[in-house]
Amino acid sequence: MAAYFIADVDVTDSAMFEEYKREVPATEQRYGGKYLGRGGTATVLEGDWKPHRLGLSRHSDIRRRPRRG
Repeated sequence: MAAYFIADVDVTDSAMFEEYKREVPATEQRYGGKYLGRGGTATVLEGDWKPHRLGLSRHSDIRRRPRRG
């Protein structure tokens, strides 16, 4: 079963974020992920959510994604 992940990232350390950005594509690929979109402007249609920097990815099989927490 496919899974879609939305990441809302609040960058507080630019240098660390640059390192993170370099490593993420290989990690996504390793677990069957594909970026669908990132960055840009988000429009909130309902509620008071204030997104920071968004990323959207699709994973062909949720079981390949490592568990967190």
